[in-house]
Amino acid sequence: MLLAEVRVAYDSDAAIVRCSLKGLLTPEVVEKYERSLQQEVALARQKSPRVRMLFDSGEGLVQPAEIVKRLREVGDRVRRPGDRLAVVAGSALLKMQAERTTDAQNDEQVFRSVADAEAWLKS
Repeated sequence: MLLAEVRVAYDSDAAIVRCSLKGLLTPEVVEKYERSLQQEVALARQKSPRVRMLFDSGEGLVQPAEIVKRLREVGDRVRRPGDRLAVVAGSALLKMQAERTTDAQNDEQVFRSVADAEAWLKS
């Protein structure tokens, strides 16, 4: 099993908040992720009121339902109307899990590649 790893950084050149989550997440890892995400989104909002986020779980695992719920809550707390969220899923099963929790009506989409996700975010 992969150890949980979280990275969040604002890419000012692309104007995208890039999130990478790997391994099986724990509530403690999600808390760390939320703190990092809040900081980076605040930085991005200094440049633009609309934030674009890329959530890359290309090397992630299918997560327990409680972790998925907590990740959704974190996202709901930091996002505002007009923000866009692209999720990259590394497997068909992970893509199905991500699609159950995203809302296409609310500027959220799931992709299988980072390139496709970035193209949509910038469109």
